[in-house]
Amino acid sequence: MKTSENDIEIDKIQMNLYDPYTWDLIKTPVRGHKCNHVQCFDLKVFISFIMATRNRTWKCPLCGKDARKFMIDNQQLELINQVN
Repeated sequence: MKTSENDIEIDKIQMNLYDPYTWDLIKTPVRGHKCNHVQCFDLKVFISFIMATRNRTWKCPLCGKDARKFMIDNQQLELINQVN
């Protein structure tokens, strides 16, 4: 595939389909709206951990950025549904 000088071509992206808190298979893969990584975490697990803590800092468990707004990753959801 021909690319211009400013394009980046990626052949393979490696990601983990397991939640960083529980190490269970993610059911609803999300990341914070400000996150730049492809790795997701489970929405329900994240909210339950936040609600159980006294100091409710809505930070991404992977990069520490603000995670009060979420994005569901539909491609990872499709992969998880195929595995499950």
